[in-house]
Amino acid sequence: MKNVKLYTETQRFNHPLLLSGFFLLGLFMLKELMNAFYSPDTLPGELTKEIVSFSIFAIVTIFILLMKLCTCIDENGVSIKFFPFHSKYVLYKWDDIELVEVKNYSPLKEFGGWGIRFGKKNSKAFSTRGNVAIHLTFKNGGNRIIGTQKASELNAFIAQFEMLNKLV
Repeated sequence: MKNVKLYTETQRFNHPLLLSGFFLLGLFMLKELMNAFYSPDTLPGELTKEIVSFSIFAIVTIFILLMKLCTCIDENGVSIKFFPFHSKYVLYKWDDIELVEVKNYSPLKEFGGWGIRFGKKNSKAFSTRGNVAIHLTFKNGGNRIIGTQKASELNAFIAQFEMLNKLV
């Protein structure tokens, strides 16, 4: 088992549509702020409202852009870290896992979107974009869905890993 190469993947909320949406909304809010700042007949409350709105938007945008999902698979199990919510990796041990498969799912229908999401019957999803994920089914009945952007590479790694486990 020492020949098994480590699989790692890091994902971020960096979809071009999301980034362009943040950019366009930021430009609009900055324009409104500048209009309020340079307009001679702006009331002090309006300027404060624009400053607070733009500041909240900037903080939320930076927070979302700093989020990242790190996935690591090795001989110990499947580990994930969803920064900034996890300070260290959460390990799902092979002894606790009944089934591992890479398949499509519907993030909106099954979990209401992307990010850290809770579903039915002790299921939890971690994803940043897309609809392909590692499905971990546990012996105790729960499951975890971990998004991936490298489905073919992950399938090859899992096949290699399962073959080596049968030999050992």
